[in-house]
Amino acid sequence: MALLLAFAGIASAALPPGPRLAVVAMRDPEWTQLFTVDPQGGDRDSLYALGAAKAPTAVYPWSPPSWSPDGTTIAFTTLDEQFPKRETTGTSLATISAAGGRVEPIPGTKNGFDPVYSPDGRTIAFAKQRESRVTDATGRFRLLASVSIWLADPRTGKTSQLTPWVDGTFLFPASFSPDGSRLAVTRVVEGKPGEAVEIGLDGKTIRVLARNAFEPVYSPDGNSIAFLRGPEKEVTRHFPPSGRLRLSGRFTDIFVMPASGGAPRRLTHTPRGVEETPRWDPSGHLLAYTEWRPFDYGKEDSTVQESVGFGFGKAVQVINADGTCPTTILSGLDSMYTAAVWQPGAREASPIAC
Repeated sequence: MALLLAFAGIASAALPPGPRLAVVAMRDPEWTQLFTVDPQGGDRDSLYALGAAKAPTAVYPWSPPSWSPDGTTIAFTTLDEQFPKRETTGTSLATISAAGGRVEPIPGTKNGFDPVYSPDGRTIAFAKQRESRVTDATGRFRLLASVSIWLADPRTGKTSQLTPWVDGTFLFPASFSPDGSRLAVTRVVEGKPGEAVEIGLDGKTIRVLARNAFEPVYSPDGNSIAFLRGPEKEVTRHFPPSGRLRLSGRFTDIFVMPASGGAPRRLTHTPRGVEETPRWDPSGHLLAYTEWRPFDYGKEDSTVQESVGFGFGKAVQVINADGTCPTTILSGLDSMYTAAVWQPGAREASPIAC
């Protein structure tokens, strides 16, 4: 913990009372878990935890959860025990009460992930992947891949496709606008930089919010959009006595821009770090996110270096909406925290004092 805090330059600040956060984590690395914590990272309540290699379903760690608007239910992505060889990601969507209990699968969401509740709770937007093999004119096999956005009614399980399948195009929903009429989406077209776009619920009205941008999320009042931006880099990690590992990834920071358009404002500056999954608290005063700084370490033993290099040591951070007072609420080299999402409701936090 001390090592993480020293390198991250985290402010020594106490978070004010506020709503809980739903967190997805992975450990050891077979065990995945969905749990909730208070804004200080304490009062941990495990909702669902199974070994991905041993159970019929487990929490899929690479997909953020989503709260129902009344704060009583959490939608998340489950990982199937066995992956069919073709045309599937091996994932589905499910819900669970914030108080714990039975996991309820959402029908019609096979191969789905990244659930996002609408403001009225009647719809869950999600991404769905399709892969297929075709034979070209030369007789060679070619893999077609696409991710489109679908809508599900969590009460009935009825689903509908919002965007079409387009080979080489991948769309990932991040948040609904507060009025529920639009979706903020990451759009990645093969061979091009990603961009944040806004899609109407007719599936046709599309507006580019920001280029070289990922995971756009509306503020609770709808006036601002937070998103990720950063370059792709490749870094070589050296492990004693002679090991070497080459890693590549997108080294992102968090930006905020007016929802109506305009110049973005940078909140974080971590040239050798990776920010992920920014999410607003209900008041709009704070943002939670996960942070990974695998290349700021160099003096640990080989076991610790390897765990950090492969992604462990991610921390959950909270920051004021103006970029001040970044504060760690969860960290540790034995766990990977992949998402932290605020619970909706009346318990609103005030800004962090530091």
